[in-house]
Amino acid sequence: MMRIAFATLLLFGATIFAWGQGSITGSLEATTKWFMRDSLIDATGTPQYDNQLVGTYGWLTTNYTNRDWNLDAGLRLDLFHNSDLQNPTESFTGAGIGRWYIKKQIKELTITGGYIYDQIGNGIIFRAYEARPLAIDNALFGVQVQYDFNENWYIKGFTGQMKNRFERYDPIIRGINVEGFHKLGEKVTVAPGFGVVNRTIDNSSMDIMVSNIESYPVEERFIPRFNNYAFTVYNRLNYQNLSWFVELSYKTEEAITNANDRLVNEDGTNVLTMLTYSTRGLGITAQFKRTENFVLRTSPNETVLDGLINFLPPMARQNTYMLTARYNAATQFLGEMAYQFDVVAKPSREWSFSGTFSDIRNLKNDLLFRELYLESVYKKGRDLKLTFGGQMVQYNQLVFETKGDSQLVSIVPFAEMTYRFNRKTSLRAELQYMNNEEDFGSWVFGLVELSVAPNWSFGVWDMWNIKPKKTEQALHYPTTWVTYRSGANRFELAYVKQVEGIVCTGGICRFEPAFSGVRFTLNSTF
Repeated sequence: MMRIAFATLLLFGATIFAWGQGSITGSLEATTKWFMRDSLIDATGTPQYDNQLVGTYGWLTTNYTNRDWNLDAGLRLDLFHNSDLQNPTESFTGAGIGRWYIKKQIKELTITGGYIYDQIGNGIIFRAYEARPLAIDNALFGVQVQYDFNENWYIKGFTGQMKNRFERYDPIIRGINVEGFHKLGEKVTVAPGFGVVNRTIDNSSMDIMVSNIESYPVEERFIPRFNNYAFTVYNRLNYQNLSWFVELSYKTEEAITNANDRLVNEDGTNVLTMLTYSTRGLGITAQFKRTENFVLRTSPNETVLDGLINFLPPMARQNTYMLTARYNAATQFLGEMAYQFDVVAKPSREWSFSGTFSDIRNLKNDLLFRELYLESVYKKGRDLKLTFGGQMVQYNQLVFETKGDSQLVSIVPFAEMTYRFNRKTSLRAELQYMNNEEDFGSWVFGLVELSVAPNWSFGVWDMWNIKPKKTEQALHYPTTWVTYRSGANRFELAYVKQVEGIVCTGGICRFEPAFSGVRFTLNSTF
């Protein structure tokens, strides 16, 4: 079936390219790793270090667009050879059609078939998306239709199955979404929306659930349902410099896995709201989220990052500096009460300031994560940029990583400088320090990067565990790289030593073991 589908798509693509006045675009993203065992940093014990030595993964995407026909089509080849991307402690090999789709607009009606990426509202009841650093590819394989009543209002519906690497999960996912925009006078606008998602469990998944439930004591047993429903209603209200967004979501009772790894029959709720004020030189944002038993999967038999249907927006800052990003708050689907406040101020052309405060607790009011982040930026013309600031984090490692201390505290001051010598040559340097009495202990991080436009950049950094808690030696984790750009092509070769830790993308996190070796990355667009 896969070969027939592939041949049909190639024939279809060749036909429309020959007859239509369209265009073809695409991209290649590929990475190869050479694994070099290093027992000092615990980079050992996986198939890649023991015998395979090399791993590769990549995506080759081609898209066809014909504006005359209101037609879009695409095909993507996914390849994984001895890859550690799916599970960093194992090896995965597979290759095939990772995505194909056809999208046609017929007046007010748009029809899409194949692998679809889309969401309802903020994704709280449904989000089909990619997050390649975590090997997440939660596409919906099926059909979606959208009808535009006018330029402001539309309704869309879909049905399909969630992608599972090169296969699909068996349960069926259906949904409908209405969204619009309306002016209430000259100064007030509203953008309301409503969505419903239904999941129907397949017989095989139900049999596994029933078998597990029947093993429980009689008082803990219940009758699982084949069908589950999730509802959401949301609106964005804009008035002059103020913007208020709110989304309320509910899902019906279903079997979910609780914190004790037991199936329980629970409904779920989620409240998300955000208030923003912005004016010249000042922006303020306040956010709140309360989650209770709001995990949506293809079935409760799936765990960790597998089979996710929805996405709960994180209530913590997405940090970019190495040490400030070391401890991140993974979204707690079973229970979370979270607040976040952000302030950005620009009093002059030279200076800008920003600050973030996040507080995340469970529903018993136990602190899980707290962050205070302050940053200042000074710019002198086009040649000099200075960034400096600090971060304080309280992190419940027992909850987020099931190990360590429940009250880990880290303090990170940091500074960055970018200086442009001329139109082509610039130098960037970073210096960070982490004071930490738990986990690995305290760190110093230093980076220097030289860029020679438009083609070359060279860099080196070292992450030094100056006050170790887990090793007898104060270990270094150096990395050096060279990058070459030629038009739309980018090549990077790096020697890497990386400490183990948690990697997060949008509140979805997983454990990454230590890495030692060489990494080559190619990115190309056409």
